[in-house]
Amino acid sequence: MTVRVLVERTSQITGRGPVVAGLLQEGEIAPGDWLVVEGTGRTVQVRGLETHVHQPPEGRRVGLLLRPEDGPEVTAGSTLTGPPAPEEVVAAVLSWTGRDDQETEGRWTARPFRDAWLVTRPTRRRGAPLFLVRRGQVRPVHLARETLEAAHAQLVDEQS
Repeated sequence: MTVRVLVERTSQITGRGPVVAGLLQEGEIAPGDWLVVEGTGRTVQVRGLETHVHQPPEGRRVGLLLRPEDGPEVTAGSTLTGPPAPEEVVAAVLSWTGRDDQETEGRWTARPFRDAWLVTRPTRRRGAPLFLVRRGQVRPVHLARETLEAAHAQLVDEQS
């Protein structure tokens, strides 16, 4: 489901971290969810959530506790949206590799990994294709040469 939050204000709570308050126009949010700052492509993770009792008709007021490193990414006036659907991420990988889904019989899967997506195609052979997708950038992962964590760290560095 699509998530859309219009950020009205941001603040810092000592001992807790950055908090954004805004209007949840559509979708549902839960702690652990990753959201995208529209226009920048940056991702932020929700650590905590508070909803207000009196809800206006145009949406629900929410307070989101973010990770400390995500605070500078969000400002008043920002829009937070849900991450792309797994099908969109698989399509990006297939486009990057030059394959189409009919050729692979729809066996590609995508699952969240930290603030990225891990995309693979299950196979009986060793060395199944594995890709990390973060902010639209596709990176192949070679587990014989690197760990998944190291590949993710390198992708984050490349995008900083």
